[in-house]
Amino acid sequence: MQSSGYDWDTTILKNRASGYERSPDGRIRNAEYLDMSQPYSAGSLYSTTEDLYRWDRALYADKALSAKSKEKLYTPALDNYAYGWFVDKQFNRRRISHGGGINGFTTQLARYPDDDACIVVLNNYGGPATGAIARDLAAILFGEKYTLPVERKEVTLDP
Repeated sequence: MQSSGYDWDTTILKNRASGYERSPDGRIRNAEYLDMSQPYSAGSLYSTTEDLYRWDRALYADKALSAKSKEKLYTPALDNYAYGWFVDKQFNRRRISHGGGINGFTTQLARYPDDDACIVVLNNYGGPATGAIARDLAAILFGEKYTLPVERKEVTLDP
């Protein structure tokens, strides 16, 4: 994993994505600045779809984590929440997932280990629901009939 890490303010990242958000008047603008030392691990990590897929692949082997550690990692303690993962079922399949969001960015990683499937959704516009997008992609992947009503809004970009 060469494109993941902690986002220090001094780090120069090639091809860094900018985050965007909707202003109160409905226009798209740059997301409000946030010093990444404030949220720490609850939002200060960066990655790419490729690296997150590598992480998914690594979790099938016992190199990064032992089988015993992974068993603990995926065992829910409270309300389907394990060590950093939600563990539940979706489309009658075991799903291990987590989403996140911070100024201008939202994410969703959904793993279906019994099906050897992984869905990664990274978004640099804080509005759309990445969990719903991941769910809809899983419906397509597994051939499930599921539709989500889509609200369409006209978007105006600031010059």
